Amino acid sequence: MKKGTSVMLGMMVVFALMLPGCGGSSYESQTVEQTPNVPTIENATIELVQKEMPLSAGPYETIIINNFQASDEFRRDYADALNYFQISLISDLKSKNLFKSVVESGSAAPAGNALVVEGKVLDMRIASAGARIWAGAMAGSSHMAVYLKLKDASLGNVVQEKIISTSNNAFAAAWSGGSNDQSLPMDMGKIISGYLATVIPAQR
Repeated sequence: MKKGTSVMLGMMVVFALMLPGCGGSSYESQTVEQTPNVPTIENATIELVQKEMPLSAGPYETIIINNFQASDEFRRDYADALNYFQISLISDLKSKNLFKSVVESGSAAPAGNALVVEGKVLDMRIASAGARIWAGAMAGSSHMAVYLKLKDASLGNVVQEKIISTSNNAFAAAWSGGSNDQSLPMDMGKIISGYLATVIPAQR
């Protein structure tokens, strides 16, 4: 291989590694917001969150899912991913048919015992398709960390707080062509749905 070709390939790899997850910012500059004294579930899977203990509060007929907060930078760079995450959470929780109703933020809440689910995306990085194609596993892992707060709608008190984080395997992501990078926000929605279905006592 000619020296010039080698140099060009090397520069292309370096450029790919510099590509951000989905937008134009450098995710390394993000500072993860920590919430003191909140239990953490790291590298979450649905199987892991199903080991959690049910809440002492409840039971609840209605679950109200408020829009999750995120930094302006995350909303700019990962707007679609954040939307898919919220849609996945709500649709998966509805599909379980555990609660009388699951309503979105801004919807008129039905009468009855209700629990409000809200929170914030603390950290997020989705490897872009371009970075994954050019750099493979060297593009790094995708990850997401979400702070959850569950509040009794009638009393207004917080009944549970939790930070749930998940990440993929960079080599598996390279093998899949980046498909599990792009599906990570939807997977996170299902993980949190599984957590809520496990810990919230249902009243139908």
